[in-house]
Amino acid sequence: MFSWIQLFLALWHTTNLRVVILFSLFLQTFLFFSAPLRKRTANSLVTIPMWLAYNLADATAIFGVGLISKPCGNALGAYANPELVAFWAPFLLLHLGGPDTITALALEDNELWLRHLLQLVVQLATSAYVFIHTLSSNNQLWLPTLLMFISALIKTTERNRSLYLASWRRFRDSMIREPNPGLNYRKLHAYFLNQESGLPPRPESVEAPNPETSVGDNNEPLADTHDALDVRLLESVYLHFGTLKGLIADLKFSSRERDKSRLSFPKLKPKQAFLWVEIELNFLYDILFTKTPVLRGYFGFIPSRFVSSTSCLAAFVLFHLMDPKHKFSRHKIDVAITYTLLPSSKI
Repeated sequence: MFSWIQLFLALWHTTNLRVVILFSLFLQTFLFFSAPLRKRTANSLVTIPMWLAYNLADATAIFGVGLISKPCGNALGAYANPELVAFWAPFLLLHLGGPDTITALALEDNELWLRHLLQLVVQLATSAYVFIHTLSSNNQLWLPTLLMFISALIKTTERNRSLYLASWRRFRDSMIREPNPGLNYRKLHAYFLNQESGLPPRPESVEAPNPETSVGDNNEPLADTHDALDVRLLESVYLHFGTLKGLIADLKFSSRERDKSRLSFPKLKPKQAFLWVEIELNFLYDILFTKTPVLRGYFGFIPSRFVSSTSCLAAFVLFHLMDPKHKFSRHKIDVAITYTLLPSSKI
């Protein structure tokens, strides 16, 4: 019995990091493909595995970074070549950033953005220690590793900012608008005087609420199928979403916002009304549980994703040009794992 335990410990000592990093990659892949199902079903066969994967993903990435930093105290450690091990560190940071399709599992997770920020700082410092330690041994993979660090930093920053923007206080502050001054009573009084005296009224002089009724204008029929979604319906849903998401922040609607909704929504057919609500709920899910708020920002999708994708592609090309099969001929499994991690870095 004791020999079996020793054999297991020896096997775990030599394969633990490989197992952990592949398991972390599996969790990220599972979350990426299963997260959209959360909007469509409450089946426990979907939600329970997703809950487990979400809670294990961060812990696995943190544990993996700890394993990488452990052999750095010894030049050899449990691995004959620490360059590949150091190259895996930014991939675990990428996993800590999580997929774009899910940043939070519940609204309470958004309130923990400070905790995630602290984890990011600690793991970044640990990974930097591993990277700097390998530089002293003439690490030829320093440039691909540095490029992957840039991509990992962008992705983890996106997740932390998404959690911050979806937190209760920040979300409510973003919804606070300028107070509605209401009607211009001086012009309203002049309007009624002109009407009583028989003069031509000038209703345009009254700054009354003018609801934007983009749905059903000119009594034109809207598309009544899901396949051919009327563009005007989608535009109107998006315009009203800026108001309706205030329900989450417990904000009160002004009379103008109330009238706008009352004049637009009754013009819809039953199928269009349900489709309206479905699209609104999808918008709401995206801003609360995904990276959509960050990717839509000024420094969002185009700048950050261009830099991140370019860094990953350059790292892949540099690693391939170094002829890893020859340089790391004794570590074919590690090279195969690295080639698996590189394409999956965009999950």
